[in-house]
Amino acid sequence: MIKVIPLEIIDQIGRHCPRAISTFAVCAGHSDHECKAVLHRKQITEDLSESYCKFRNDLKSLAREGLLEWHEMGDYLHVSIAEFDVPEF
Repeated sequence: MIKVIPLEIIDQIGRHCPRAISTFAVCAGHSDHECKAVLHRKQITEDLSESYCKFRNDLKSLAREGLLEWHEMGDYLHVSIAEFDVPEF
């Protein structure tokens, strides 16, 4: 399934937290039909070659923008992405 992110959201991320755009893309790419993603610490550091601390800081920035909510449970990050109205084509 192709996920469409409205240009307004991409613009918001680009203006307010540009360093977090790849984190948002990873979360959106791993999310299910309910816009929820669960990522393991090892997945972030090994598979994505990303610093776990930077990834968490990016989530904090995105949460401040109201684009997602997240919770850390042990070695897992549970992320809920805000649902956006996507125009029909």
